[in-house]
Amino acid sequence: MNLLLSIIIWFLNNFWLGAIILVIISIVISTLYNKIKKPKTKISFPQYIIPILFVASFLFFFLGRYVTIPLIYHFGEQTNALVVSVERTSSRYNEEPIYKHNIIFYDIDGQTIETSFRTSDFNVYPMTNSVRYPGSGDTFTLRYMKSLPSEFIIIRDETQHELTNLIQKKSELQNKLEFDSSNTKFQKELDEIEIKIKALEDEKKENKYQQLLEGGLSMVSAFYTIDSLQSDPNKT
Repeated sequence: MNLLLSIIIWFLNNFWLGAIILVIISIVISTLYNKIKKPKTKISFPQYIIPILFVASFLFFFLGRYVTIPLIYHFGEQTNALVVSVERTSSRYNEEPIYKHNIIFYDIDGQTIETSFRTSDFNVYPMTNSVRYPGSGDTFTLRYMKSLPSEFIIIRDETQHELTNLIQKKSELQNKLEFDSSNTKFQKELDEIEIKIKALEDEKKENKYQQLLEGGLSMVSAFYTIDSLQSDPNKT
């Protein structure tokens, strides 16, 4: 089931490439059939399929992610990944340069997976018009298809997303107060936003502390395991 879903997701994400492969396979099969079987009525590749595939490729380029992202989220495996490096490509999208993010993560079987994504993939869940991608050295949560780990989505950090929006609103209110420093409405809104920002920042610090603590406990556990094996060579 997972393999079938992975193939469907890959096909939808790379429909133009899949369409070319289907056309080539169809032509090869029909040619071989005509040569081997030599039927009275030869089978020819239907030319009208090409424009249909072209239109379908165009549609899936813009709409495919609305199908693939929910599929990966509901049927994928969750893990944490690290952005190893970020490099600028020669491509552009909406007049903006496209960046390639090289990442690494462990799959459910403990195998190291190295893959990448581009800022034009928009592979973030929940889907939104405003996308913030992790930078070089950042860790993030993703969900991937077990049978095809290169097909994955980024799980957005909701706390960071909300914090970014609040900081932007704070900046806007500060600019308004510079223009009208006696406006009590602006000041009240600013005070409320600063309280929310402080709460979210404390939450992020607590989460980071818990992650460091869990990582430290894992290292201590590994140390004691190695130490016990060294002290008792017969233990396996």
